[in-house]
Amino acid sequence: MGSDSDLPIMQEAIDILESFDIQIEVDIVSAHSCLPMIAVLPETTQQVSDVLRVCYEEGVPVVPRGSGTSLAGGAMPTADCVILGVAKLNNVLETDYDNRLIRVQSGRTNLSVSGAVEEDGFFYAPDPSSQLACAIAGNIGMNSGGAHCLKYGVTTNNLMGVTMVMMDGEIVEIGGSHLDSAGLDLLGVICGSEGQLGVVTEATLRILSKPVGARPVLIAFDKNEVAGACVADIIKAGVLPVAMEFMDRLCIETSENFANAGYPNAEALLIVEVEGSELEIQEQLTKIISIAEKHNHGKASGTYQTVSLRLTDKPRVGSSLLALYALSGWQLGAKQAQEPTRL
Repeated sequence: MGSDSDLPIMQEAIDILESFDIQIEVDIVSAHSCLPMIAVLPETTQQVSDVLRVCYEEGVPVVPRGSGTSLAGGAMPTADCVILGVAKLNNVLETDYDNRLIRVQSGRTNLSVSGAVEEDGFFYAPDPSSQLACAIAGNIGMNSGGAHCLKYGVTTNNLMGVTMVMMDGEIVEIGGSHLDSAGLDLLGVICGSEGQLGVVTEATLRILSKPVGARPVLIAFDKNEVAGACVADIIKAGVLPVAMEFMDRLCIETSENFANAGYPNAEALLIVEVEGSELEIQEQLTKIISIAEKHNHGKASGTYQTVSLRLTDKPRVGSSLLALYALSGWQLGAKQAQEPTRL
């Protein structure tokens, strides 16, 4: 037990955590919570190394923590552990547009990586639904993806290198700004390891040129199986949308009751997003709509709708939000449409 003299220090630590708006006892699954023995917020790789070395020597368990947006419980503390948060490791260390990469500290949020390069026409592709808040460290630990992973892949497909501190305090460099190294794919082992192998403090990430434009199409079906077959045929036709999402009736009704999005009353919905130049978008949407019609048994007016709206200037957000934008415009292909018939 600590003495009374420890109380001001403990209060100072709590004040620091609160100043960063950090909850350390829970993640998004707030039904389970536990305060750790102590929480630390290092600002450099060396400080992380110092903390881990001391904990290793003293036999104290350490739980690395990003932003706590996980649903998997990976950042849940125990009463005898040290929480090692990366919130203050949030700087951009290098941008290299010629080689299409950015090097950041791992506490930087996912969306702010794109924010650091968007004015120069680039973006970071992985886009988990929590991208506004989640940290790159957690993305690497969980191999996070997002709606646009169909075209761009998940974190492991966009991770080029890391600086990682082993649990005994040793600092290692794996990968970097070069192409894949020969030998074992250690970077692939680290990405998705949930912090079990060490604490990533810096990451080299692949950045891409922003597309000229993007547009979603919403397609409604009277059967889940028909929607699934449509997905297979879209891919089989050689069309690679940037995102495809499926909603069944329960999801549609729940979303509609919560957000009043104006979704059609259907058994299943596909939200398909394509991108490119205007001509490329039109060509892809024409193919997708044609395939959807074939799965509709010639009853286009009765069992499905297609709705789209140009989103060139909209932020790259989850496709469900893209559908909300689309539904506000009610355009059928390139032509204006009447209010959709409810199914």
